[in-house]
Amino acid sequence: AAGELGTNRETMLQNELLLRTELGRTKRRGIIIPAGMTYGRANETRDGGSSEALHGWPRLSDTTLPFKRKEKTAQRDFMALNRAAVSAGLVSANDQYEFRAAHDVRRKNQSEDSNRVRTRRIPPSMVFGISTRPSTPIFDLLEHKYLGR
Repeated sequence: AAGELGTNRETMLQNELLLRTELGRTKRRGIIIPAGMTYGRANETRDGGSSEALHGWPRLSDTTLPFKRKEKTAQRDFMALNRAAVSAGLVSANDQYEFRAAHDVRRKNQSEDSNRVRTRRIPPSMVFGISTRPSTPIFDLLEHKYLGR
């Protein structure tokens, strides 16, 4: 075990496999951390305390809300451009490059609602899996009716 017997080297105290855990303390990982090290990311906003909480959320806007969708620019439709270039009789790579530079065809923006798969409504009476067996009558069990079977 590192650091207990014999001569100690700096590399011995940095190897996680050689370090033993001390009783009642967290396991050392062999990483030397500077004294002023802070984990995580600094919080840019200052907490105004209870008075700011009672006045609402002044810092929220349409740009900072994560669920607000930003308008996406329409992408170029290269398949339609290539189809139009071939129908115009341009088959070489240079001719198609010039055609794409001169013409601009954009794809239609599809909303996320249209991309989402529609789920079917399942009737509440529908049952999945293996059906449960009917319960055995307790009276038949008490009379030992299943003894002779």
